[in-house]
Amino acid sequence: MAATPKTMAQENDPDSKYIRNSLYMIKLDCPPDNPKYKIAYDDIDKIYDGIDFGTRYERYNNFSLSERHLDFVKMPKIQESEYEALNAYNKTDKPFIVPCDDYKQANDQVIKTMNDLGLNPDTVREEIYAGTLVKYFIEHAFGNKLVAKWHNKPGTKEGVADFDENLSTIMELGLRGLSEEAKANAKAGENLTNIVAGSENKLLNNTYICVTRYYYANAEEFNATFIEPLKRKLEKSDNLLVSAALKGAIEAATSSLKGYFVSVNAYLFRLEWNKDLYNDFYTNKWNDPKKFFDTSNYKLIYVGRSGKRVPASLSMKRDANDAELLRRAVVRSTDAAFAALQRDYEEFRPMSSLHVIDGKLAAYIGTKEGIKEGDKFEVFEAVVSEEDPNMIDWKPVGKIKVAKKGLWDNREGAGQPIEGRAYDKKEEQSGNSSLKCTFFEGKVGKLGEGNLIRLVGK
Repeated sequence: MAATPKTMAQENDPDSKYIRNSLYMIKLDCPPDNPKYKIAYDDIDKIYDGIDFGTRYERYNNFSLSERHLDFVKMPKIQESEYEALNAYNKTDKPFIVPCDDYKQANDQVIKTMNDLGLNPDTVREEIYAGTLVKYFIEHAFGNKLVAKWHNKPGTKEGVADFDENLSTIMELGLRGLSEEAKANAKAGENLTNIVAGSENKLLNNTYICVTRYYYANAEEFNATFIEPLKRKLEKSDNLLVSAALKGAIEAATSSLKGYFVSVNAYLFRLEWNKDLYNDFYTNKWNDPKKFFDTSNYKLIYVGRSGKRVPASLSMKRDANDAELLRRAVVRSTDAAFAALQRDYEEFRPMSSLHVIDGKLAAYIGTKEGIKEGDKFEVFEAVVSEEDPNMIDWKPVGKIKVAKKGLWDNREGAGQPIEGRAYDKKEEQSGNSSLKCTFFEGKVGKLGEGNLIRLVGK
């Protein structure tokens, strides 16, 4: 078997030439809907804090501020009157949705159903979470803090601007995107700002915050929250064929859920950065860092949301198996929601190295990254950029797809069954945990070592 990426020679590893997206993970702490789950929510907190995201999501730069938890109860909530302003602020085709009367009515029905079950439902509408986060980021200058961190001297206190003339952080992570000649010139200190400008713009414009919100409930509660609204919608439908088909699917989904589950909603935000902001920074900010926070207003743009649910345990016995099942569910659901963001938002998809293993095209990605059998990937090779000779571009040179029975199941605990696990038929995925990589259909030769791949479409 060929060497893994960590043991490959640096010059043969295309990852050494690829500027990764940068990632800051935060947990949104919310009270449990049901008081009896408080212990589970406390455990989820501890499990989350034990995840080393820098290692787990190694295709991203770990670029975090000190704040890793946000208390939703204490955050000032977005008001209906603020949506229009935030939509304008957001500048994307993914606006915050101002709830309409039909939506509110459906939400009220969900709450009524859950109250009938003796539950304490979450009455916060989904778009309020995202809007409240944007409002919080604005009020606490998260964008300014991230821009300052990129330019500050190593070890500078957070919230202070003390810019580094050597651009150490940008150089460290941005060198990989430079041509060999530009790397040599940058290391020699020649025209440093001009040389790393392309890397800086790519690094800052691809800086993301991912906020995860966890929800713990049993099958009955999930059905009340998600299945019942669909049933009510079908009752009002005039299309009998569609209603009959969906009704069968809903009944199958209801019967397939058993036990307790961890659900994760992941909200994605990107630091706004472009050439105009770059020029303004070096013209007006660089020489006066003391006024940086007083004169800056860098933004975090809401990209979108994805969510996933993963089975935990069949009961709440609080034994060793239950604790391990909860840990596995938290990690798997976090991975699944994170992977869903990658599938849903192309800008957030990472590249992965392509290898030749046992004479076949392969990559060290799998079900953990949301990959499915038959998924198609575009293959890229490194070329010197025509627009900026200092930079490397990635030119598409072909396409490959996941081979039949070639999908690696690399989810947390794959191939290691634990007694007492909850059940959700949808969560069962194809994949082989005995594999150590995912294999692809494609001809070795033109494609192979030195190429990068990225998922195509959803």
